[in-house]
Amino acid sequence: MPGKTNHRSNHQRALISEGVRVGFRTNRKALVAKLHSIFVPGSAPTEFTGLDFIYSLEMESRRSSYAAYLGSRALIRRATLDLALDSIASDLQHAVAQHSRQHLFIHAAVIGWRGRAVLLPGRTCTGKSTLTLALARAGATYFSDEFARIDRHGLVHPFPRPFSLRSVDGRKLVYPDRERLEIASAPCPVGAIISTYYIFDGVWRPSSLSPGHAALELLRNTVAVRSDPGKAVRYAGMLASTAVAVRSPRGDAGPTVPILLQSLDRLLN
Repeated sequence: MPGKTNHRSNHQRALISEGVRVGFRTNRKALVAKLHSIFVPGSAPTEFTGLDFIYSLEMESRRSSYAAYLGSRALIRRATLDLALDSIASDLQHAVAQHSRQHLFIHAAVIGWRGRAVLLPGRTCTGKSTLTLALARAGATYFSDEFARIDRHGLVHPFPRPFSLRSVDGRKLVYPDRERLEIASAPCPVGAIISTYYIFDGVWRPSSLSPGHAALELLRNTVAVRSDPGKAVRYAGMLASTAVAVRSPRGDAGPTVPILLQSLDRLLN
């Protein structure tokens, strides 16, 4: 439930996303238009009442500095506008993923290849964004670098968002539209599940995963596995029974991408 805010936010709007009601407040009218960049795909306007969460975006006293809040809890302070928006987007997307009444959300990067969706399950800070960006630059269709959004028919829906890349200098946002990447616009059946993990000097050597092990890999990364275990098990089993699944270590994204895509050509043939 939303907490009380203790800061000034005079401009507001509300949306319903995946059945979750979310409010947004800002202390500058010009910032309202900026909020569109963080909305979950498929969101619709709603009344500013009965909200599950309330986020605030504020320009601080220094005009180049911004802060983001969930209720009265600060998500980030003294940040650039892009990073303040990204902090709200990240928290909002996890909240919607946890409480969605329409889809099951799995922590996974998703690309499209040869007319099928490819899931690369893994939590934040496992290198999914770097690998997914490299795959998209190599010609794969970009669905998401963080969530596979699955419907009851087993189709994965696009969940595009800016890539958030970590480095020694902090986080850098890379916008897929500015990169001229092909961005998915429609749901797609899942063709492959790739369980991959980075190791120094790793070599791509995929081995097959059984449907049972593939389902367990998906369940380990399902957001609502504790709050709705029955749904999580049904969906994971459905995907694992219809998609091919492999596991392999990998090295840096550059040399990995071409051989991974060659593997997908064989798997999805």
